[in-house]
Amino acid sequence: MTNWKFYFLGDGDLSKEMEALIIAEGLEDLIVRKLSGDLSTIYPTTSCYVSTQDFENFPSLSMMEAMACGNAIISRNVGQTSLMVDDEKNGLLLKEDSPEGLVEMLKKYIKSTDDERIAMQKESIRIVEEVHTSVLLYLSD
Repeated sequence: MTNWKFYFLGDGDLSKEMEALIIAEGLEDLIVRKLSGDLSTIYPTTSCYVSTQDFENFPSLSMMEAMACGNAIISRNVGQTSLMVDDEKNGLLLKEDSPEGLVEMLKKYIKSTDDERIAMQKESIRIVEEVHTSVLLYLSD
C-alpha cells in the first residue's frame, strides 16, 4: 500500500469523526483530507474516483470530471449509474451495497494489474468523449 494514497474529499456531518478516526488509526500518511470544492487540480493526479451516492450517479458532474481526467469509477449501483459506469469496463459496481461491498471493490481495483487499471481509465475518457457529449450539426443551403 506504500504506492497508494487516498483522498477523502468534501465536508459533512461526519467530518470530525472521520478526522479523529484517521488520526486514531495512524492513517494520516495514507488518507489525505481535502475540503476544497475545486477538484480540478486533484482529478488529473488520481486514477480512481469512488462514489457513495445514495440515490443517483447520473448525471454527476463530479464523476464526469473525474472520468474526463482518466479516472476509473467505483460506485454503488443506484439509479441510472449504469449510464456512467460500465461494470468491469470503466469501473467497478458494488456487488453488495454495503461498506463491505465497497471494501471488496477497492481491493479488486488495487489488486488489478496496471494494464487493467489503465484500460478502465481509458474507457472512462472514451465514454465522456463519445457517449456523454453533445454534437451540433450545422446545415447550410
